Amino acid sequence: MSLFAAFSFFTRSRNAMLEVHLFWILPLLGFVAGVIAGVMGVGGGIVVVPALSFLFTQWNFPRQAIMQIAASTSLAVMVVTSSSSVWAHIRMRHVVFRHCLFMIPGVLLGSYCGTSLALVLPSRWLEPIFASVVLILACWVWYRGGNDPRAADRSEDKGVESFGWLLTFIGIVVGFFSGLLGIGGGMILMPLLLGMCMAVPQAVGLSASSVFVGALAGALNFVISGSLAGSTVALEIHQVPYMLGYVYIPAFIGIAVLSPVGAWLGARWTPLFSRVVLRRVWIFLLSLMGILLLIQWSYAGSL
Repeated sequence: MSLFAAFSFFTRSRNAMLEVHLFWILPLLGFVAGVIAGVMGVGGGIVVVPALSFLFTQWNFPRQAIMQIAASTSLAVMVVTSSSSVWAHIRMRHVVFRHCLFMIPGVLLGSYCGTSLALVLPSRWLEPIFASVVLILACWVWYRGGNDPRAADRSEDKGVESFGWLLTFIGIVVGFFSGLLGIGGGMILMPLLLGMCMAVPQAVGLSASSVFVGALAGALNFVISGSLAGSTVALEIHQVPYMLGYVYIPAFIGIAVLSPVGAWLGARWTPLFSRVVLRRVWIFLLSLMGILLLIQWSYAGSL
C-alpha cells in the first residue's frame, strides 16, 4: 500500500488539498528537525513530537495512544537523523570517545526505564509532563546566563577535562526522559553540557552520540512492547493500520526522507554558532514548544 493511501485513510473526511500538503509538511518537518539535530546535537524530538501529536489528533488517532505513537515514531526518526549527525561530527573530531564510554551505559539504562513507564502512563499525562519539562529547561538555561553574553564568554574557553561517573548519572536522567517523552534527550543534555562549560563542538558531538544510542534503544523497546497484546494501549494502536509496534510507518518515512540531509548540513554549521547564540535559541524553542503543547493539551481536554 502506498504512502498516499495510508494518509488518505485518515484524511478522507478532509479536503483533497490537505492530503497533498502532507507530502511536503512531513519532509519539511524532517528537514527542520535534522538541521536542529545537527547544529545542537539533539534528536529533533522537540519539534517532531508536538507536530506529530497535533497531526495525529487531526487524523483521529485513538486519543489514549497519541503521545505514545508520537514519541515512538519520533525516536525511530531520530535513529536515522542522529546517525547522519553523529557520523558528520566524528569526521570533524567533535566526538570525545572517553566521554561516550561513561555516558552511553547510563543512557541505555535510562531509555529502557523511560519507555517502559511511557507504556503504562495515559497519553493525557505525558503531554503536560513534556510541556513542563521543556519550560523548566527554558528557565534553567536563562538562569545560567542565556541572556548574558558576558556569562557565556567567561566560560567559553574553560573546557572540560573529564566528567567521569557524573556523565553516567546524567546519561540515566537523559535516557529516562528520552524514552518517556520521545525527545532523544539532547534537549536536556545540551543545556547541561553548556552549563558545565564544555566546548560547544564537543558538547554537540557527545549529545548527538547519546541521542543516537538512546533513540535506538527506545525505538526498539516501543516496537517490541507495542506488538504485545498485554500492553496498556495495545488494543488502541491495533486499530490503526501501518503500525510497527507503536511506530506509525507512513509518518516515519515522510519525516525520515529529508532529516539526514538537514542533520548533515546542521553538523557543518555548528562551529558558526557561539555559546550565547545557542542558549538564546534554546530559550526560544523550549518556551515555544512548551506553551504550544500546553495549549493543545488544554484544548483537547475541553472537547
